[in-house]
Amino acid sequence: MMKRIALLLGMAMLAAACSSPKPTIKVDMRQAVAVNKHCVWQLVEMRGKPMPQTGKVITLTLNPEAGTLSGQAFCNRYYADCTQQLRATEEEGTRYELGLSHLQSGAVQCPEADMDTEHRYLTTLAKATHMVVNSTTLTLYQKSKPLLKYEKQ
Repeated sequence: MMKRIALLLGMAMLAAACSSPKPTIKVDMRQAVAVNKHCVWQLVEMRGKPMPQTGKVITLTLNPEAGTLSGQAFCNRYYADCTQQLRATEEEGTRYELGLSHLQSGAVQCPEADMDTEHRYLTTLAKATHMVVNSTTLTLYQKSKPLLKYEKQ
C-alpha cells in the first residue's frame, strides 16, 4: 500500500511539472513519470550560455517506460539508455539522479558550425549526473554544476 501511495505522489508531482514541493520520496522514475513521457524539452542554455537563435533547435524527450531519452541535436537524432531515480523536492524543483549509457547519434553531416554545436551538446549531455525539473524548465547537472537547461515546448 505504501508503494502505491508513493507512486501516486510521484505521478502527481510530475503531472503538475512535466513540481510542487513534497517530502522526499524514492520511486522508480519509469513508473513515476510514465504519464509525462511525451514532454518535449527545448535546449535554451548550454554551460550557462544561451543557445543562438538560428532557427534550429535541440530537443530532449524522456521515455521512462522504455528507460531511454532521445531528441534532435541540430543535424541528427540521438538516443541513450537512461535510468532515473526520484530523490527529493527542492526549492528549484524535483531532483532525479540520472544514469546515461549507450549514447548514440546519427551520421548526417551538416554545416561545420552546427556539427560543432551538436558535438559539444552530446559530449555535455553524456556528463549529466542528475536533473531538476519544475513546471517550465528541466536542468541537467554534473554534480552541482548546471550543464544544460531546457524549457518545455
